[in-house]
Amino acid sequence: MSEAKKLPEESFEAGLERLKKLVDTLGRPGVSLDDALRGYEEGVALSAELSQKLTRAEARLEKLVQGPDGEPRVGPMDED
Repeated sequence: MSEAKKLPEESFEAGLERLKKLVDTLGRPGVSLDDALRGYEEGVALSAELSQKLTRAEARLEKLVQGPDGEPRVGPMDED
């Protein structure tokens, strides 16, 4: 496949549910090779998209921290 198939934009939860269904389908006996390849390609693309969404969400997370003056301020999320 020379160009990756562009998947429609959907919520993270909907994408995760779709990925679970793909995994279930691929795990069933009797799936044709063509269907398995299509499902695998879609799953890889969906996994990458979900990973990017998580990365973007993490970058947006902020937490309230106490500033030097004792007042709360917004700061970046701690890396654990």
